[in-house]
Amino acid sequence: WYQRRVRGSLIAFDVEATPLEIKTDAEVGNANYFVYVQFYSAGDQYSGGVGIKFTSPPTVELRACYSSSSFKAFPTADLNTAADNNNVWRVKVTRGSSMGVQIYCNDKEVFNDLLSSSVCETGIWNTIWRRGKKKIKFISGKDSATDFYRAWTDPTKSCGAPTID
Repeated sequence: WYQRRVRGSLIAFDVEATPLEIKTDAEVGNANYFVYVQFYSAGDQYSGGVGIKFTSPPTVELRACYSSSSFKAFPTADLNTAADNNNVWRVKVTRGSSMGVQIYCNDKEVFNDLLSSSVCETGIWNTIWRRGKKKIKFISGKDSATDFYRAWTDPTKSCGAPTID
């Protein structure tokens, strides 16, 4: 079930264990709309975040990786956004030998990058992104597009899904 987003409060959510789905109805092409979600460790230390700006076409920011307020084009021109502006964005953070970020729009992968010194422009990205991600916060005064959020559930593994023997 979707939860109504609360701006400015830390919310227990392990984005490394479970991808985060964000439901929006913001008009693509209106640069006044943003998704701004930041990640925090169990000890409330800032550990990165993701921004999506609803310009035409929408752009993405990896907080504490790209220069401050530096939004970049998604690597694909077809973001699979809905004509009625009701979109579901999924943010997946992976941790291994490298940190990775994947973003999906309406179940289509539209962004997939490994964080590295060649991708990130800040000198602090590695320290910040290596921290655990046990909490999220939708940023007051910046996040104007998020309506609801929830943990993503793989539909192929949910109760009642068909199995192949």
